[in-house]
Amino acid sequence: MFGDLLRRSARQFRDLPAIRHDERALTYRDLFERSCRLANALAAGGVARGEVVASLGRNRLESMEEFTAVALGGFVRSPLYWQDAAERQAFMLRRVGAAALIVDKAVWPVLKDTLGREGIALKLVLVRDEDHSASRSELAYDAALDAASPTDPKVRTDDDATWVIRFSAGTTGLPKPIAHSERGYHLANQEVMLAGLAIDETDAYLAVSPYSHGSGNLVWPFIARGASHVVINGFDAERALEQIEKHRCTTLFLVPTMIQRLLDSPHCRDADLSSIRRIIYGAAPIPQEMIKAALSVFGDTLYQTYGQSEIVPLTILTPRDHRADADGATGRLRSAGRPSPNSFVRIEGPDGAILPPGEVGEIVGSSPGAMQGIHGDPAASATRFTPDGWIRTNDIGWMDEDGYLFVTDRKDDMIISGGFNIAPAEVEDALTRHPQVAEAVVFGAPHPQWGSSPVAVVRLHASATVGDLELIQWCQERIGSLKKPSRVIITAEPLPISSAGKLLRRVARDRYGALLD
Repeated sequence: MFGDLLRRSARQFRDLPAIRHDERALTYRDLFERSCRLANALAAGGVARGEVVASLGRNRLESMEEFTAVALGGFVRSPLYWQDAAERQAFMLRRVGAAALIVDKAVWPVLKDTLGREGIALKLVLVRDEDHSASRSELAYDAALDAASPTDPKVRTDDDATWVIRFSAGTTGLPKPIAHSERGYHLANQEVMLAGLAIDETDAYLAVSPYSHGSGNLVWPFIARGASHVVINGFDAERALEQIEKHRCTTLFLVPTMIQRLLDSPHCRDADLSSIRRIIYGAAPIPQEMIKAALSVFGDTLYQTYGQSEIVPLTILTPRDHRADADGATGRLRSAGRPSPNSFVRIEGPDGAILPPGEVGEIVGSSPGAMQGIHGDPAASATRFTPDGWIRTNDIGWMDEDGYLFVTDRKDDMIISGGFNIAPAEVEDALTRHPQVAEAVVFGAPHPQWGSSPVAVVRLHASATVGDLELIQWCQERIGSLKKPSRVIITAEPLPISSAGKLLRRVARDRYGALLD
């Protein structure tokens, strides 16, 4: 399926750029040849069809080859997170039973030592940026490709077999390996297209967040249409603006914190951003003031998507929705939108009963892009499926009469104060609606009277003068005395975010908790 998409694009768009990184580029013809070589190098190293090929490193030119070679060779792709500690990366490799690893030289030495101590053996390791081979099972990436055959391996795949194993973000514990079939992943890609992303060969996708996360969901839709990818190593607002202008990028996948940092750039309003057709964001709704600023700079380009590693996409908030509620009159900009064309959402109570519009409960979804299950753990998988096969998201929310979904929080992040549930996201939303607040993260802290209470860490805009007591009062007026933060810590440094751009409440708690004593 995906291998055939690549073959077709290599014929139809052979001379168009598939991917660019700095001054390097691969055409679709180049990408196909190198992908054949990589698939054959993996097979020559003893990796069999259906075995797991893990990858670890930053976005780069060769990143695309991992996606496409796995498709041609009939392997299972499992991306790891380069920001994690080596012990956690080793846990992931063991958890999926990886046969091979494609890894950047910068992170390999520490991981190699860790694998040795833990007795984890791989059939083959391909080390990028290495100029020589250490052993028969540890090869320099480019040398291995040079020695491999450029012939199409022509492996046929089973559409219902496991195609990719992605790990959950791990913000609430050890990451869980989420398995998707090739058919399910293909249908998820189609769902993205049906949602209004009419991609063609004139498009260019600026990949600023790791391909191992949500950013990777757009790889195949762009390959299928002969569009190009432009990658940079990590998000930097100035670098992103430069690449948008240089390569006329049309599509970005961001989180709200990244959008805010683009808007904060002194060059944002001077840059030529007329090529942008769509900015897809997730992880959290955008504050009202940020929406207004984004619409004035980027135009009607904003799409919000809601989903997770287990099921994506689930809902979409379209550019029309953003423009229709630009003044916040309907409140729908605080929603995650409505279900994508072939997805369904319902809200369930603790007893599994389906709740009516307006009532808060667990978000449960059905989508063509739903997971097969949690790899190697039938018991854990069973807890995530309802009796009729829908996915329990572990997110809390509600729907309005017109089908707009409002996500209030993760179950595991809920603050229980005096017996009442307080969703950190609701407090964060109230804080970021203040015009002087750039970012906010909220977590629960021990309280002598209520057991636990919300504490907020806030980064203000450069010229802000608001104080902590004013912000507490601001929240009380908008969400009530029960939900207002008991403390507000103001910091000048950016708040901790994951590699996917999500605010990390647990890290914020560890970093700033000592200030509460």
